[in-house]
Amino acid sequence: MTTDFLPPATSVRTQPRLRLRSNEVVDGGRLRTAQRSGILGGGGLDVSPSLEWTGAPLGTLSYAVTATDFDGRCHWAVADISGGVTSLVVDAGNGLGERLPSVARQLRNHLGRERYVGPAPAILGLPGRFIFAVHAVDVGRLPLSADAGPAELIAALDCHAVGSATLTAAYGWSPPR
Repeated sequence: MTTDFLPPATSVRTQPRLRLRSNEVVDGGRLRTAQRSGILGGGGLDVSPSLEWTGAPLGTLSYAVTATDFDGRCHWAVADISGGVTSLVVDAGNGLGERLPSVARQLRNHLGRERYVGPAPAILGLPGRFIFAVHAVDVGRLPLSADAGPAELIAALDCHAVGSATLTAAYGWSPPR
């Protein structure tokens, strides 16, 4: 069998790795008070953190951002962030939309609100994890209805995500040192 149709090994280009960082969230650290929920009684302020990403996979035309708790409930969802945008500022999820990039749209979270709602400790203050994710998408606009929520976004990402990166922070307890 011949392998003439394969490119030489030295010319194979590897995909860039999508990376996510934040000034307010340390991966593996504890979630700050500002990012915890006041709406849900977690003693916080419901302020979404700044997020910055690099390493767009080939074919990326837009991005989506999600924030979910350890039970999989979606606390924040933003879709259709232009492919040329690589960050969100602090409090972009305030529900007013003026801090989001121009064509991005905030979707309903698990509470039915189009805004960031931080996590609150579960019953008895048991520990939890909160996951911020950026998803690279292969279309400029995801096929979402006007009143889309988390389930519709996840279904669309299943078909159109070409990469993702996460930051995970603890809340409701002090992580071991």
